[in-house]
Amino acid sequence: LLTPFTDFGEIDFGSLESHLQFLEAAGISSIICGDNAGEYPSLTLEERQRLLNFCRQRFSGQIINHVSASALYDVLQLIAYSGGLAGAGGLGGHSTRADAILLQPPQAFAGANEEGIEAFLHEALSSCALPSIILNGPTAVPPRVCEALSQDFPHMLGTFDAT
Repeated sequence: LLTPFTDFGEIDFGSLESHLQFLEAAGISSIICGDNAGEYPSLTLEERQRLLNFCRQRFSGQIINHVSASALYDVLQLIAYSGGLAGAGGLGGHSTRADAILLQPPQAFAGANEEGIEAFLHEALSSCALPSIILNGPTAVPPRVCEALSQDFPHMLGTFDAT
């Protein structure tokens, strides 16, 4: 899902609402909120939370929330927010803000070792009860790591290969 911005660099929620309406009218039943096309590295944690809330309130289909970040603390905050109850109303029958998460290891570290990638993803998945998808790319997640994580976390649905 693209995240439109105003000329001042703020999320353009009016344009986003029009886009979400267009997608639903076209029969789209699920979106990925805040992914690479959604400019997630350009957004603060608060903006990413506002974006997810806005999408949940206006999109009746399934929402996969991209929770990736370079700092594990930020990933854990986004996971907690994705699975947390949003309070009364506005969820269109959903009990969580997101129906699933999309997670990738940090992109900033070229040549990250396999153990570091696995430890990062293991810690993140340990804090999550939502169905989870590992994004493989641009930081490579070795097949052995994906297999080990899928053994430890039954809520891990699989991988999305973007390499």
